[in-house]
Amino acid sequence: MICKAIQFMRPNGRRQEREFELPGEYEPAYRAMEAAGCRFEAEELLSGLVSITISNDVRDVDARICGNDWSKVEAAHTGMLGRGLFNDLRNLVDDHG
Repeated sequence: MICKAIQFMRPNGRRQEREFELPGEYEPAYRAMEAAGCRFEAEELLSGLVSITISNDVRDVDARICGNDWSKVEAAHTGMLGRGLFNDLRNLVDDHG
């Protein structure tokens, strides 16, 4: 299946939507992530590495750092789906207390 990620581009954080092929067995987890109000994001750091996250409008729910190669970003996002940290957002306290 095709999934989407937001990539924040240097130097000014311009948003670019990217798509990549997700193995079919991860489709239920991707749909659950979306249903939880989360999305994939990626941002190149000054070091040249990439911060990848599963985020919602309040915070990053899961994060990793990987090399600056889109295939590595795709693989890391897929692995994060397998961890499923977005499944239980009840345990996160929002920024308003």
